[in-house]
Amino acid sequence: MKNHHLEGLVFFTDLTRFHRLVKDATFEQEAAILTQFAEITHEVVAGRDGTLIKYISDSALGYFPDSHVDAGIEALLEMKYRVEHELVIGGKPAGIRIAAHYGSFYVVHYPPFDIPDVLGDAVNIAVRLGEGGQPEHQGKLIVSAQTFRKLAPETRKSFHKYTPPILYLASA
Repeated sequence: MKNHHLEGLVFFTDLTRFHRLVKDATFEQEAAILTQFAEITHEVVAGRDGTLIKYISDSALGYFPDSHVDAGIEALLEMKYRVEHELVIGGKPAGIRIAAHYGSFYVVHYPPFDIPDVLGDAVNIAVRLGEGGQPEHQGKLIVSAQTFRKLAPETRKSFHKYTPPILYLASA
């Protein structure tokens, strides 16, 4: 497939306190946890026509096309719920921070790999949304103002405004 521009919902996930919770785990135990996380992530993203780009340890990066922004948010809310209710790390329920930003990005295939990657401001913003360790952001689905404006009125009801900067956090 050729490189191309897209507009859509870029998301980035991060299991909260993961490295602290697995510090005494074996590599096999850590791999089993991350495999379960990957299975949940893949099921919900693929089930709503999203694209999973890559895993980076306890994080994932992907996107939903412009035509599936609301379905993408529904998928991310489902992912959050399933991770928190199905994944156990160090005897404790897992937590997850999910950030999503709507914007323009570029899908690129780097040689010698035949798998896509994404680049652009939308990716960078999604990765950095809610970072900095604010307690209000831990374990939340965070969307940018640009994302919030793209959502249908019914989907918007799942969020409340948080300032500064303007972010929208899922109420659940």
